Amino acid sequence: MDYASALWTLGVSFLLAVLLGPLCIPMLRRLKFGQQVRDDGPQSHLKKSGTPTMGGIIILLAMTIAFLKFSDRGWPFWALLVASLGFGLVGFLDDFIKIAMKRSLGLTAKQKLFGQLLVSIVFCFIINRMDLSTAVGVPGTDWSLDLGWAYYILVVIIFFASTNAVNFTDGLDGLLSGTSALAFGAFAIVALEATQQQSAIFSAAVVGAVLGFLVYNAHPAKVFMGDSGSLGLGGGIGAVAILTKTELL
Repeated sequence: MDYASALWTLGVSFLLAVLLGPLCIPMLRRLKFGQQVRDDGPQSHLKKSGTPTMGGIIILLAMTIAFLKFSDRGWPFWALLVASLGFGLVGFLDDFIKIAMKRSLGLTAKQKLFGQLLVSIVFCFIINRMDLSTAVGVPGTDWSLDLGWAYYILVVIIFFASTNAVNFTDGLDGLLSGTSALAFGAFAIVALEATQQQSAIFSAAVVGAVLGFLVYNAHPAKVFMGDSGSLGLGGGIGAVAILTKTELL
């Protein structure tokens, strides 16, 4: 168990996110990538309109650079990157449509689900190549069930659940950044105990990135992460749960 590497990853990722903030936020503001606030929500939220969004780019960049620096290459490495950056790309397209077309709902439900399904299929191909067990264990017991090919259906369901749940959580200044730090911090410890070094390094990189982003996202937020950040984080949570075989947990 290499706690030192995880802590170094966390620190570097945090520093990168803090440094990227002053570079990315003014650029997003110049490009007029401002949040489009739905008019059917609380009236107090309308004042947030125009605050730069797509700040998830800061999180994904900081996380990726730190992960590349401290992680070994291998199938788990690519699986984690595909999940986080793949779902992050779906979110980026959703954000871009909201901004470029001034449409607060972004991608249609069918378009978003198609993108999420496509990324899930690529992830399933990777874990199949790495011969990841298709058994699912019940937390706190020795009982497990090998689902065989049906396990890949479960993987898709996990990703749909994790990405959309995280996306729904994003709505208040600092809310998703703070809860993500706790969730990935817990997963970093789980991964270290399960000797899943790359999942631990990835989780630590995300913790550092979201804490660095929180410097600019805490109330009053100077930037929002948008779907590019929330879907990327959701994909990361699903991927770590699958690779550490803690799907049900």
